[in-house]
Amino acid sequence: MIDLSVRIHAILFIAGEHGATLDQLQESLDQPKGVVQEALKTLQQDCQWNDQLPYEIAVFDGRYQLMTKTTFSDDVESYAQAPLTQKLSRSALETLAIVAYQQPITRAEIDDIRGVQSTTMLSNLTKRGLLQEVGRIDGPGRPFLYGTSSYFLEYFGLASLDELPALNPLELEEEIVTEQLFQYTPQEAQTPKEGN
Repeated sequence: MIDLSVRIHAILFIAGEHGATLDQLQESLDQPKGVVQEALKTLQQDCQWNDQLPYEIAVFDGRYQLMTKTTFSDDVESYAQAPLTQKLSRSALETLAIVAYQQPITRAEIDDIRGVQSTTMLSNLTKRGLLQEVGRIDGPGRPFLYGTSSYFLEYFGLASLDELPALNPLELEEEIVTEQLFQYTPQEAQTPKEGN
């Protein structure tokens, strides 16, 4: 019989960047949740400590996925030279920070905070998968509400939005927000980056 951790490994390989939740793994493998959790833990440890494997198992927003180890970040970055891998611009970081702390939020509200028009920036960040439309306001024009995506968490190495640095709502100005939220970006070396 094939070891359960090997079966999980196969599913995560196929799941790719979308990953798989514990419930999805349990359903696919037809095993008790506790058994799957133990097998996942074993697999995570095996991948982490095996120097012959270039990847590890990470968890973002409750989804398990295979991710290249930071040890190989220089090699991966050298290979991936497309515009999507370029560093996020200051304007992009400002917009992401505002949405991260104020979501759900409309474009007009973002414009008021930044002091400039944000339509193009929101479009670019949405196309990159860092932001998403999460609803509409019940009012004139029914403007979209924006929020961060699961990929946003992955990009900045956050397990959930609860890991965002604490910020006084009265201090929500683009300079302060950007410095506090993006003074560290542990996953930048191994995940796609924005280019503007």
